[in-house]
Amino acid sequence: PVYPKAPVHQCLDVYRFIGPIYERVVAERGVDNVTLMGDSAGGGFVLAFGMALAARGQPVPRIIAISPWMDVTCTNELILGTRDAWLDVRALRKQGKVYAGSLDPCDPLVSPLYGDASGLPDARILTGTVDVLSPDALLFEERNPYVVVWVYRDRNHVFPLFPISDGPREA
Repeated sequence: PVYPKAPVHQCLDVYRFIGPIYERVVAERGVDNVTLMGDSAGGGFVLAFGMALAARGQPVPRIIAISPWMDVTCTNELILGTRDAWLDVRALRKQGKVYAGSLDPCDPLVSPLYGDASGLPDARILTGTVDVLSPDALLFEERNPYVVVWVYRDRNHVFPLFPISDGPREA
């Protein structure tokens, strides 16, 4: 679903919107037939949402996060050294405060980097080395070794969503 976005809506609005949809789909299809998938802010959200489900003892589906925004405060010093043609750290920090709304920006509901991912049974993260959000994805993996992060060299933010190719492949 297309979820409500900042600046008009904040983090808790997204949870209130997605929660009932998720519950309905799981009731109809079963958790084993559901995948939570998102990119950028949506990638951070699906990880945070999955961790919130696990914290409440609810079943957690597969999760695929593409270039997830793991920490809306963008305080990881390694992000400053990442060349990214799309994302500006100063702008992300401002947008992160707006998205957090009444919550602390370091609350795991807002920034999954600060949460416990041990309840995510099947979480995969895709990121590229020229994505400013990549260092946080790697830090998340370091803190949560059961989460798998695939890093693609010389790939930009949300690269899997674009029709790029490494050239022809032999059959």
